[in-house]
Amino acid sequence: KKIFLAHSCLTTKIQQYLILSKIAELNPKTVLEIGCGSGITLKLLSDLFCEIHFSGVDQSIEGIKYAKRLKNQILNPIFKKQLNFQFNDIENNTNLELYNQDARSLNFNNKTFDVVFSNLALEQMDNIKYEVLSEIKRVAKNYLIFIEPFKNLNSFGLRYLHHKSKQYFNLNYKDIEDKDFEIIEFYDQLPSLLSLNYGMLVLKRKNLS
Repeated sequence: KKIFLAHSCLTTKIQQYLILSKIAELNPKTVLEIGCGSGITLKLLSDLFCEIHFSGVDQSIEGIKYAKRLKNQILNPIFKKQLNFQFNDIENNTNLELYNQDARSLNFNNKTFDVVFSNLALEQMDNIKYEVLSEIKRVAKNYLIFIEPFKNLNSFGLRYLHHKSKQYFNLNYKDIEDKDFEIIEFYDQLPSLLSLNYGMLVLKRKNLS
C-alpha cells in the first residue's frame, strides 16, 4: 500500500516494454498498431524485430507524416534507454508501413495481421468503440493486445470521476471477449496515473489460422 510518484514518461516506458515483450513472446510475422500517433512504439518494434513486418494506422495526417519521418531516422537513444532489449540502429525501416486511415473502416483484408494492438488509442474512441473493435477483430488473424483504461479499473473515487468526465473507453475488459476471441491474459497492476488506471488485455482467436 505504498506509492511513489514519477514523471508520466515512466508509464509510457512500461507500456512499451510490455508490448515489446509480448510481441517477442508471440513471434508473429505481421503486426498492426491502431492509433499509432507519432510512431515511436512502431519504430522501436521495427528496430528490434527486423524479420517482422509492422504497419500502423492513425487518423491524424500530421501524426502519420511525423511517423514517416521518424521511420527514416536513427532513433534517439533516449527512447531505447532502460527497455532492456538489443535494438538495431536502423535509418530506413523497410519492415514498417504507415497509413492515414479511419479505424472504423480499415483498408485491409480479413485476417491480414497475426497481431493487432492498441496502446491508449481506444480511450479516445468511446463514441465509435463498437465499430473500431469490429474492424480490429476483422483484420486480426490470431491475437489482440489492448492497453487501455478499462471501465472496471476506474470504478470509484477520483478515477471514476475522471474516466466518466473525459468519456474514456467505457467497456470492462471482459466485454471485449466474444464468440471469436477469448481472453488469455489480463494485467491490472500496471503503474498508472493518480486519476486514471490502465490494464493490459491479451486475446486469442479461438480457431487459430
